[in-house]
Amino acid sequence: MAEAHWTPRMVEDRIEEAAFTLRRLPDPRLQQARSSWPPIIHEFHDAYGAEPARLRLGPPSAAAIDRMDEVLAWLMWVEPDE
Repeated sequence: MAEAHWTPRMVEDRIEEAAFTLRRLPDPRLQQARSSWPPIIHEFHDAYGAEPARLRLGPPSAAAIDRMDEVLAWLMWVEPDE
């Protein structure tokens, strides 16, 4: 089986995916007291679109986390600009 030849675009795509995956990981500081109940709506305008809806994404897959870990290991080979 032939190995894949990496292109600059493939590397860029992988780094972008890693950044997106990292943003989707749960923040350990927020894991303390969480509830599975929806937030309580106190005012009418809170319930009916006074603020724009936010898109909530679920946690990343195990495969995405593995690819992110691989990209983070690449960073030790990057030389800082002086």
